[in-house]
Amino acid sequence: MTVKTGYRDCFRPILPTVMKFICHGLRLLLNLRCVRDKVRYYTVLYLFRYHIFPLIRRMDQEDIVLDSSGATLFRAVESAPFKDGLLPYFLRANDYVPDVKDFAAAFCIGIKGYAHPQDNAVKERLIDFAYTLARQLKERCRTDLIAACMFKIWGKNIDGIDSDTDRSAVLRIFAGKRSLFSHYFGLYAVRTCGTPITVYCPCEEGNYVEYSDQNNVLTVPIDKYDIPSGFFLPGFDYRFGDRWLRRAVRDGVNERFNPELSEYRNPIWMA
Repeated sequence: MTVKTGYRDCFRPILPTVMKFICHGLRLLLNLRCVRDKVRYYTVLYLFRYHIFPLIRRMDQEDIVLDSSGATLFRAVESAPFKDGLLPYFLRANDYVPDVKDFAAAFCIGIKGYAHPQDNAVKERLIDFAYTLARQLKERCRTDLIAACMFKIWGKNIDGIDSDTDRSAVLRIFAGKRSLFSHYFGLYAVRTCGTPITVYCPCEEGNYVEYSDQNNVLTVPIDKYDIPSGFFLPGFDYRFGDRWLRRAVRDGVNERFNPELSEYRNPIWMA
């Protein structure tokens, strides 16, 4: 009796070897910035299409919709702080590995959850989803050879994502706007940079920037020629030395501070 085998069964034994060669080849190509940016971009798209969106679609509708303003978990994950900031930043040549605190902070800023400090229910649900996403990403990507290959290319260990962060530590970030903003922008800090970018944040009492109140001002040491995407956000103001931000544009997975007019494309922030 003969047993028919499909193409998948035939190739399954050699698939790990093939993926190993693909990873090695892509690592060599990553020395080219244009290739590196494209691979990072498609890695994020792949994670969204096959892992993040399917995870949300399986949830109950009452858990997806966060409040009456129309904020949803889809909007939270597609926001600039998470999709353009946190995930691409994870896929850079550094030691950064996100945890539940980072996910929750990015979600809250992405849907402007800080605008309603009294609405603790929304924040609790964002934190719950941050734990779920951290756990599910680790579990799903372990069994996904393509995702595993992508993380290997970037030298990242998906198991390094901390999905067991103490909840009290996460809640401390949401104690006030300053603690929330300090945590998020602190992810971008480069300690070896001398001149920081000053970030003027929305004040505790409202959703506007109060320039005279130093409690709303953060100083973030960062290389202004290598600013990761997700740093310049609407509702915040920025200053580098004595130069105020007039416009910011996206350049690949980076953002540019006051680019020349000839470089003015993909605008993300305008004065």
